[in-house]
Amino acid sequence: MELWADNNCHWHLKQSIGPRLAGGITRAVWHPEEPLTLYLSGTAAAIVRMELQAAAAVVDGSSILYTPFSNANVPPPMTLHMLEAPQPL
Repeated sequence: MELWADNNCHWHLKQSIGPRLAGGITRAVWHPEEPLTLYLSGTAAAIVRMELQAAAAVVDGSSILYTPFSNANVPPPMTLHMLEAPQPL
């Protein structure tokens, strides 16, 4: 299964999920209240709960700006974590 997102009339592959269930994936359902939580079911009546991770990382000169969206929803150009390098990257 592949998860895609669209942005400015272009589609981008966000994540590819391999066959984790015997017999393959027969149904996928997003959780109605928990963001980025996906339930997968297969032919053997097994259910797998996946918590997907989303993050943004930007290089700005000698800084790496990183925000994991599971911890914070900080809009750009702000960031949750900043890592300084000794020289521009």
